Formats: sequence, C-alpha cells, structure tokens
Amino acid sequence: MCIVQLSEDLSEAVTEPQLLFRASEAPWPTSFKHARFDYEKIYVTDGSFMFKNKSGELCLLWASFIDNRYAQGLAVSSSGKVTGPWEHQKEPVYTDDGGHAMVFYTFDGQRMLALHGPNQTPNERARFIPVDF
Repeated sequence: MCIVQLSEDLSEAVTEPQLLFRASEAPWPTSFKHARFDYEKIYVTDGSFMFKNKSGELCLLWASFIDNRYAQGLAVSSSGKVTGPWEHQKEPVYTDDGGHAMVFYTFDGQRMLALHGPNQTPNERARFIPVDF
C-alpha cells in the first residue's frame, strides 16, 4: 500500500510514492499463484478507505485474499498520521468473499460497513453490516 500527494486539481502526482506497508506484513492475508503472472507468491492490497474510530485513531480498511477469497482487514496508525506505522489487526473484519469497504453513519447514527460481495461477477451486491470499531 502506497501513498502519493496529488496536485490541487488531482491531475498529477507531485511527490514520489511512499510505501506504507506490504500485504505480506499483515497476519491474515494468504498468497496465491496466478496463471497470468510468473510469481510464486502474490499478495494483494486493494480498496483502501481511511477513517477515524470512536477513540479518534486513524484507521485503514483494506482488502486482500485468504485462500483465494476476498477479505477485508483493518489497520491502525500508531502515530495518528497517514504515513503510519500501521498496526494490523490479527483477524480480518470480513471474510465472506467481499471487499472495497467503506464506513458510514446511518441517519439515526449507526456506524455501518459497506462493501461488495461475493467477489464474483455478476453476483456482486452491496452489503451493509453494523460495526463498532
């Protein structure tokens, strides 16, 4: 997972990318071999979303795979800054083949996790799950 600063109009990068972490550094993703790529172990970082939890900690939702099923993990910045370092939860927050999660509040104040699943076209559907990070 990398970050890069963009120009005001978002048309170009104005800094070099900075590595935040690798999927293989988290305890829950598993590697896989893909027929199109000549690598033994592939790890995925995908679908990131930052938010602050109830304690005010900077959190990052991100997706990867566990045994070829899409899963959603959570990391917390120990410095409170986007540059981290990022501490990964030991267990993913969602393992039922879904990802690209976001957090929002309903009109009555319930915090919800929104993601798509299963990760199989054309069967993907929105899922809304109450959460209390």
